[in-house]
Amino acid sequence: MTQPLNAAPEAAPIPPDPVLGAVISNHPSNRLRPLIIGGFIDGIAYLTLNATLATLDTWWAPPLTIILIAIIVLTVGWSILHIWNREIVVFERGFSYREGSQTIFFHYEEIDALRMRAERRAYFGGLLRRTIYRFTVHTLAGETFTISNLYVRVAQLGEQLNQRVDRVLIPRFERKLTAGETIPFGEQIRLSATGLRADSRDLPWDQFGGWEVKARALHLKQRDGAVWASIPLAEIDNITVLVHFLRARLQTA
Repeated sequence: MTQPLNAAPEAAPIPPDPVLGAVISNHPSNRLRPLIIGGFIDGIAYLTLNATLATLDTWWAPPLTIILIAIIVLTVGWSILHIWNREIVVFERGFSYREGSQTIFFHYEEIDALRMRAERRAYFGGLLRRTIYRFTVHTLAGETFTISNLYVRVAQLGEQLNQRVDRVLIPRFERKLTAGETIPFGEQIRLSATGLRADSRDLPWDQFGGWEVKARALHLKQRDGAVWASIPLAEIDNITVLVHFLRARLQTA
């Protein structure tokens, strides 16, 4: 079947990477939102300057109005272009992070921590609701970058990265625990072969009674059901890995 003359051509598929493998998904920047915001800013600036500065009875008012409008349009256009050229591609064994003309490739083995945050917000008295996502990635080399609603299908992106990073971190942390090391899950909580540590207090595994996620916090409990420590979810690294080890301890208790 021939393609209609007015049909938009399909985007060329992204080829597999010789090192990172086949493409799982790609997530370009959400380009519609900055276009709408940029158009709104340009329109307001145009109307305001033409209704104020351009109406002055001086020779320099019209050319200054044109110069200021040009500066605003160019500045807004540069900002949109900076967002337009961003994209994250998820591969089998890693992902790429493109910003402008630079593309950086990461193996999942290079990731040290993934901090995830999702917050439901309401605007205009609840008429408009939106989920704000923020995923912070830390690498073993000390690099840090943030993934937000700037990217399309950001929830799917975060889930795919989380699943694949967990496959690397869980066996890595298991080896560290066997070697007697303590594993930090952020600044407030640490886990070792002997138990948990939070707020300069220790909870041995034989006194650990489970956990509960409530009110945007992870509540760690003692055997008697009392809450031993409460840690905000937004301050926990690799929370799904932490829950994996907590669940494993309960199953072996």
